[in-house]
Amino acid sequence: MGALPATACPQGKRIFASRQEAEQFEVENRKQFLSEKQYAYQCPACPAYHLTSKSPGAYAIGQGNLKRLEGLAMKATSKTLGKRGRRGETEAAVKGLWTQGRSDREIASRLGVSSQTVYQHRKKFGAPNSRAGDKSPLRQLKAPLTLSHYDEQKRQLEEKFQAKLLRIDQRKERLVEANRVTVRECQEGQAVFIKFGPHEHMTVPKEKIKELTECLLRWV
Repeated sequence: MGALPATACPQGKRIFASRQEAEQFEVENRKQFLSEKQYAYQCPACPAYHLTSKSPGAYAIGQGNLKRLEGLAMKATSKTLGKRGRRGETEAAVKGLWTQGRSDREIASRLGVSSQTVYQHRKKFGAPNSRAGDKSPLRQLKAPLTLSHYDEQKRQLEEKFQAKLLRIDQRKERLVEANRVTVRECQEGQAVFIKFGPHEHMTVPKEKIKELTECLLRWV
């Protein structure tokens, strides 16, 4: 076996001078105490080797991958901080323009953001609803209705109802008139045109009128 490192591991684990020494110890230890299999790995905090119950895949990340992951993490953190910084700048700009008497729409146009974004920033520093003449994302509270308002609504509904009822009556009258039986001469006085429906009619020669009348009377 090789000599043990002079400096103990900062992690406080048992140290071995080489991988072979660690693996030999693991085999003997497992035979003696019937323990679970352990794996040798080189410690990143010291030059020695240790044993762990984790598979070798747990330590498969090399220095290059570690640096890459660290770079990605730093990039993501920087991006997040950048967004927070921009939000802080926008909020400060919204507050400054609001104190100048600008409306949500004017501030949004000035900063190149939406009115909803202006409203969200304005809400943070406790500003009141958007100024008159500008549409606020907040729904404005309506004044309570009075008795006169209810009376006016009732009158308008009655007028609409009466107008609708009149249109229905007019359509009914037109239908009754269309179904009314009417008689008039046709064919230069040689026949009679009888209409008894919107699309039902008949033409009877004058010499057959008397015969038709007698038939109808007998049938009735």
